[in-house]
Amino acid sequence: MELRHIKHFVLLAEVKHFNKAAEILNITQPSLSKSIQRLEMLIGGQLLNRDSKSVSVTALGQVLLKHGQKILKEFEQMEQEVTLFQGFDDKELRIGASPIPSNSLVGPIVGQFLRDFADISVELKVAAWEELYQQLIYGDIDFFVAETKVTELEKSELLTVTELPPLK
Repeated sequence: MELRHIKHFVLLAEVKHFNKAAEILNITQPSLSKSIQRLEMLIGGQLLNRDSKSVSVTALGQVLLKHGQKILKEFEQMEQEVTLFQGFDDKELRIGASPIPSNSLVGPIVGQFLRDFADISVELKVAAWEELYQQLIYGDIDFFVAETKVTELEKSELLTVTELPPLK
């Protein structure tokens, strides 16, 4: 079993749609289908119930989803600790934001942050939340700011969601 199979399955289980998951993962839908089929073969059972509009997780899939989410979280923490241990802390912060928060919230905060911490490089990526989610999972950004109620991001086991204080 490969980590990418687990990543593919967990994301598909969360978004519940092959095309949407493939788009977020930046792979083709047939490649995602093959990855899931390979994982089901390795596990020895069906992980998803499929219909023309969406997918749902089977009982066996729930077991894999629970452990897969933990594995991905632990893997990310391991990567961070190894990077810090090896001294690759290059003082770079990669932030993502969907269009509205990038203009109204993140931009001004980043400006103040750069004034206070001039030795840290900040990269701001503005994109739709689905793309930012993918970038976060693959380690391309450190965190992102997006609406959680509409997107249901707070339901993701892969994310730690921190509610921002209300604007004054």
